[in-house]
Amino acid sequence: MDFEQVVRERRSIRKFLDKPVEASALNAVLEDARLAPSWKNGQGWRLLVLTDREKILRAGAILGRNPGCDYATLPVLMFLLMDPRCSGQMDGKDYALVDAGIFIDHLTLSAAAHGLGSCVLGWLKHEELKKALGLPEALNLVAVLPMGYPAESPEPRARKPLSETVCFNEWSL
Repeated sequence: MDFEQVVRERRSIRKFLDKPVEASALNAVLEDARLAPSWKNGQGWRLLVLTDREKILRAGAILGRNPGCDYATLPVLMFLLMDPRCSGQMDGKDYALVDAGIFIDHLTLSAAAHGLGSCVLGWLKHEELKKALGLPEALNLVAVLPMGYPAESPEPRARKPLSETVCFNEWSL
């Protein structure tokens, strides 16, 4: 798939086939995400990737239904943490979250390019998950990303036209 097709066809997937993701595909997605830009090249992301079904089910029990994700068939569950020491702050903005967003975008687009589905789960029980997974206190748990071969094909969701979100040369919205 070319880049434009990936961007236009990527969907948030929450239902997955009960089929393992090949190591080569998973590694390719992780490699693409690793290349994401970050504040002063701090690369503050850390990722815990679960492929063990029992561990996925235990984490899923903490996450709950987190809209409709079926952990019983989920082949990959990722936990994105950010090291706040690797990103700066400017004008009250914490760039660790900006870096995390860019990393997630690289990861989800790469997954789609490799025929995988993913989405971002944000309803987290941060402290409970960090304790259950043995995650370091110094890192911030930002997102959970399920990944696998899609068992659904959602229709595209409506997007606002550019005329409602972009202006040129002066503010006109």
